[in-house]
Formats: sequence, C-alpha cells, structure tokens
Amino acid sequence: MESRKQTIMAVLPMVCLGILIICSNTAIEGAKRGLALWANVIVPTLLPFIILTNIIIHGKTLSLAANHPVIKKYQPCIILSIFVGFLCGYPMGGKFVNDLYTGGFIDSRLANILLVLCNNASPMFILGYVIRYGLESLVSPFFVFALLYIPNIIIFLLRYIRYKKQALHAATFQLMLKPATMAELITQSIQSILLIGAYIMIFSIITELLMGYATNLLLLPISSLEITVGIALLKNAALMDTKKTALILALTAFGGFSSIAQTKSVANNSALSFLSYTIWKLLLSVITGSLAFFIIS
Repeated sequence: MESRKQTIMAVLPMVCLGILIICSNTAIEGAKRGLALWANVIVPTLLPFIILTNIIIHGKTLSLAANHPVIKKYQPCIILSIFVGFLCGYPMGGKFVNDLYTGGFIDSRLANILLVLCNNASPMFILGYVIRYGLESLVSPFFVFALLYIPNIIIFLLRYIRYKKQALHAATFQLMLKPATMAELITQSIQSILLIGAYIMIFSIITELLMGYATNLLLLPISSLEITVGIALLKNAALMDTKKTALILALTAFGGFSSIAQTKSVANNSALSFLSYTIWKLLLSVITGSLAFFIIS
C-alpha cells in the first residue's frame, strides 16, 4: 500500500504537467483569473486586516485578554481561539487551534471541535466579497452573518457539551506567541496572503479545466473547489436569485477545498482530523444553504 502511494505521488506531478502542456491556454486563463481575483479583491480586502490582526495577536491585546478576570473564569483557550478565528478567518483560525494543540494546552478532541468553529471566512471577506460582490449587497449583512455563524455556534455547543472535560484550567493558561517586530509581522502577513494566492491560483486552474463540465448538476462541486472563484461562478450562473443566494451562502459556510488545503498546510504534522473537519463543514453548508433557501422563499 505504501509503495503504491509513493508511485502515485511520483507519477501524479508528471500527469499534471502533461495536462498543463496539453491544455496550456486553458491553464493560463485559469491562472490569470485566479491571480487577478487575488490581486484585485483578496489582497486589498484581507492584507491590511491580516497585518492589523497580527499586531493585535502578537501585541499586548491578547495577553491582557487572557488575564482578564471574566476570561480567566471560563475557558481561555476557547475564548481566544474564537477571537482569533472569527477575526482572522482561515487558515489562521486553524493555525491558532493547531498551535494550542501542539503546545499541549488542549487535547486532540477539543482541538477538532474548535477547528470547525474557528476556521471560517473572515468578517472582512464576508462583507467585502461575499455580500458586496457575490450577493451585490442585496442581502442584509445581519441575515448573512446570522446564517453563517448561528448554526456553527449551536453545533459547537452541542459537541462541547458532549466533550464534558475541560482541556486546561484557566489559571495555568499561557499564550505561546513569540514577540515579533513590525517587519516580521508584515512579512508573516505577506507570506499568508501569498499562500492564499497560490492556492487560489492552483484551484482556479483546476476549476478552469473543469469549466466545460459545469452543468447545473456539476456546478456546485466545481464551485466548491475554491470559494472566491466558486462564488464568481455561482453569481454568473443561470439560476433563480433565491437558489443563487442559497448556494453562495452554502459555499461560504463550507469554505471550499482550497481553504481545507490552506489550513492543512499550516497545521502540518498535526493529529487534527481534516476528514472530520470536512464532514462537519459540509453539514454546516447544507444547513446554511437550506435555511437561506427556505427563509428567502
């Protein structure tokens, strides 16, 4: 089995290279589309936000929060994971949860529960891209955030009640973040946005290669490869506005397979279960899309 896997991993890059050579024009168009989307939308929307949140995370803000009596009374790991995850979005929410797990502050079960809760599209992405571009500001931001966040929080609470075990006593909690200079924080932010751009480009190429098969039946699977390209595809699809809105919100709740790859890359050599994460995200996607469809209808 291991030798077969190694053979596949050795042959796969050659197959992909052959596809790129044979379908070079299509691949170039996909790369252009992904990189244009990244440069024109993702960078101006997310990069300033990532830099500021990195400053907040590595500055004194989280240290003060961790020592706040209200936060100390409850699970600081959970509160700070929620703060970082919901503020920064993926893959940084997943990275923070992974850091807590690899540092021994939480066990793998709680880490997997928090990974689903905290690894989401950032508020800036939802406001700037999903609502403004994908939904053309026709849907209330309150409605969008409620549909995306409330099911996620309810599922987290149900899973946490079953967990029944505190991962770490609040009094012993310590932040594991190393101090960093402004130049280092900006460099980290640029590395994060470049990583996101690389995955957008790769999945945009795959999406472009599959575009010829984007019938109504295959539109959602193809769109789910990468969220930004997927939302653009759904926006321009010949669908009723109700279905289009529901599918865009469902895709936003899922995050796309590109976001899973991004998160896995920053949580390398971790025991976090990305199969479980994907299943829970798919469930949230179905719930969010169904609620959106029935409420709007």
